[in-house]
Amino acid sequence: MSEPAMEHGPHGLALDAERGRLYVSAEGSTGRTGGVVVIDTGTGRAIGRIDTGAPGPHWFVAGPDGRTGYAGNKEAPFVSPCTSPLVGSCWVKSGWRRMSVLKRQFLPVLLLKRGSSMNRIALITGGNRGIGRAAAYALADEDIDIILTYRSNPDEADTVVAELVKRGRTAIALPLDTTRHDDFPAFADQLGDQLREHWERDHLDILVNNAGFDRLTPFGQTEAATIDALFAVHVKGPILLTELLSPLINDGGRILFVSSGLTRYVANPAYSVYASMKGAIEIYTKYAAKILGSRAITVNVIAPGATATDFAGGVIRDDEKYRAMVTANHAFGRVGEPQDIGDAVRAITSASAGWITAQRIEASGGQGL
Repeated sequence: MSEPAMEHGPHGLALDAERGRLYVSAEGSTGRTGGVVVIDTGTGRAIGRIDTGAPGPHWFVAGPDGRTGYAGNKEAPFVSPCTSPLVGSCWVKSGWRRMSVLKRQFLPVLLLKRGSSMNRIALITGGNRGIGRAAAYALADEDIDIILTYRSNPDEADTVVAELVKRGRTAIALPLDTTRHDDFPAFADQLGDQLREHWERDHLDILVNNAGFDRLTPFGQTEAATIDALFAVHVKGPILLTELLSPLINDGGRILFVSSGLTRYVANPAYSVYASMKGAIEIYTKYAAKILGSRAITVNVIAPGATATDFAGGVIRDDEKYRAMVTANHAFGRVGEPQDIGDAVRAITSASAGWITAQRIEASGGQGL
């Protein structure tokens, strides 16, 4: 590719119609220079990246035929064809709002792909089991890549990752104890490293705060240590992690907290403190949504009803008598399965749910009606 004898055009976007390549400006980030992301216009997938050796901004030049686009930078007047593969959607993050279009008729190419699930990345805490695992599978079926965390069972996490890869997704598992809040900055650094290594990008699109556990607190027998433990994982952990990672979430992204149907109905008074912690995160959701609304990031909380997981020792999953008691006053007449909740997570975090924020969304199949 030789430099065309033309002045630089507007920076942001150029199209090579003959080769089916769209060139999109990608600004520099920590540890790397700026450059140009190359999109295959037939599939909408990013297929490569051209590094210019300078932070940006970048300019594009229309070739003599009026159709071929060339990219350059003041410090690097011309760039060579890309050779490195790229899997990700950082061309969306690079800012279609900031782009100037050389040939206006090609603007729909961007609008068609903006916000689609193609190559989005989700981080799911506690994604190695139960609802977190179901959410990972559901999102993967929408072509979303997965980063899941686990606390103490790497083999279980590896099994989930293997299944996600089998489904055609890029997936990794990272250790994270959401009660060890001082470790969060190191986790954020590790997350950034993994994003760059596996996706050649610095941001993700979806954060699902799912990690948690239950404890019984019968009235009159509640211990301070139990309150502290429940608070650490269900309130303090999600809040601190979300605020720390929010700069890594793409504008227009999704944040989802996980609450419980127990904040609406009293199924067992011994879950009073657990339900109270979930109620606290429901309130925080509204405030976070207000703050992040300027970035078009939606923040919601899903409240699953009785679901057949290992919650409460697996009693909902394994005890037929308990299930019968739960479903006696239930619209659907059955308890939920993990896939039911995973499908709800997929819907709430979808690209089409961008006008839904600050909401508590119960996924219980009509429990307690």
